[in-house]
Amino acid sequence: MQQLVLEHWSFHSPKMTRQIVVPDGCRDLIFLTDRNGQQQMKITEIDTCAYGVESAAGDHYEGFRFQPDCVIDEGKLFHYLNACRLTPDHPTLRSIIHDTVRVDTQLAETLQSLRLANSLTQASQELGISVRTLERLVKNKTGKSPLFWLRLLRMRRTASVLTACDRVSLTEIALNGGYCDQSHMNREFQHWLGITPAAFRISPHWQQAFGEGYD
Repeated sequence: MQQLVLEHWSFHSPKMTRQIVVPDGCRDLIFLTDRNGQQQMKITEIDTCAYGVESAAGDHYEGFRFQPDCVIDEGKLFHYLNACRLTPDHPTLRSIIHDTVRVDTQLAETLQSLRLANSLTQASQELGISVRTLERLVKNKTGKSPLFWLRLLRMRRTASVLTACDRVSLTEIALNGGYCDQSHMNREFQHWLGITPAAFRISPHWQQAFGEGYD
């Protein structure tokens, strides 16, 4: 399950709270158990912007974040989960995930090329396909364009730099991160997170919202 699951995470809400969820390029299988022991399950979609999740006192979340290059047979997965009424720690969950989630090798290769490329043209050349074919392939397999993945990757990498380098100027971070200028970086952060890089830099709450993802 290691190559399928990027992160196995959990969160317990001791009081009513609002958690930030940031785009990570992944889909999660989430188990929510409320304070009365009632359980819900869901599979998330690939997020396009940050949003808040309201949690009641006693809510417990446990999730399995799948690799960005995974393909999920949702119907089959939910059939197993509902038929067996599984919990996150059930011993058969591992085999069920293996049976219903798989890595798409073509998508894995494509997303890796986008990680290493500075443009769609460069990525398509490394893959030996045209830009149009690259766009069609990624869109068909993820529902998102290659440009979406490049922009997401740039934002997440820049957020990491902002968290780690508090003495580097925003202008320098923007240019080193692949943005045209600081204004370009500001617009992108507003698009993805709804806040500016300057505000992100001084907010531990936002910084802690970033976990494993397409980086």
